Amino acid sequence: MRKFVRKHPLTIQLSIISIVVVIVSIALIKKAIDLPTSVSIFAVLLAVTILLISTNEIRNRLRPWVAVVRIDQELTDNPDKFYSHFIITNTGPIPAKRILYTVSWYLQDNSKWKQLKIKGESPFTSSRQMLFPNQSIDHRTEMHVIKTATKDKDTKVTFIIQYHGLWSKYTTTNTHKYNYAHKVWMPDEPQDYT
Repeated sequence: MRKFVRKHPLTIQLSIISIVVVIVSIALIKKAIDLPTSVSIFAVLLAVTILLISTNEIRNRLRPWVAVVRIDQELTDNPDKFYSHFIITNTGPIPAKRILYTVSWYLQDNSKWKQLKIKGESPFTSSRQMLFPNQSIDHRTEMHVIKTATKDKDTKVTFIIQYHGLWSKYTTTNTHKYNYAHKVWMPDEPQDYT
């Protein structure tokens, strides 16, 4: 319930206004209030509704959007040793403050995903930092270490990125699967923005 309230504040606010409209309408029908008073109340409720929708639209447009936007591969002379660069970028119009991201690697074993413990790789939590619009962070991972830990089984990585904008805290969750045969990354569930 608490998560719903945080994700849908406009829905809750507009629901409250709808309830007030119903109450005022019933009072008008029952002649508990006169027509000029009810028209005044409806005008105020309409103005508040427009204000809430406008404020919500401004907040949605003026916020940072931080996510893993691409993954680059860096090959070396040794075919078994290569690196993945997870590029975390703020694509929003304002700076993202106090960015903290956590990286967790998972291995599929008997149709179940289990989290891997790899020293220095998983779980990995960054230090707090700030990202201006179109600025990026490069999280570099040595894939030889991951391959050794997973023994070529299906692998995925999840980035949970927490950051602050002007008004609120936000969280982005990006998950990608790695295909060892083709050495490519593919987006996987969950991909979530709050």
